[in-house]
Amino acid sequence: MDTMTGCRSLMTVSDDLLFRSRVDAVVEHVEQKVAVCRRVEDLPPGSVVVLDCNRDVAGRIAFIAQLQQDHAPDLVTLAVCSHVDAATRATMKRAGVSVICTNGSMQRVLARELTREEHDAAST
Repeated sequence: MDTMTGCRSLMTVSDDLLFRSRVDAVVEHVEQKVAVCRRVEDLPPGSVVVLDCNRDVAGRIAFIAQLQQDHAPDLVTLAVCSHVDAATRATMKRAGVSVICTNGSMQRVLARELTREEHDAAST
């Protein structure tokens, strides 16, 4: 969180418009100011990066590796995938994402991560 503005930053990595609209719905309703970023370079420490891992898992793993090389542990990564896709969840865990959740719980988990206080303390 940017302590100067009281704002959390968020980046969504997905080519699925429905997935993005679900993320946007959380941003609109969470009781936290959220700045949406389009580029990794624009993410301040403590930002949340939501990864749609329902397809292009290899691309997401490469993206996570790049994030970790350039920004970890400054960012919170949230990987979202199907509840029946245990292989992808295990792969994301090995890749080092911060939080893994199912499609069905994504909005609840994202709202929690956007308002979590310890991210605030870690970035100051």
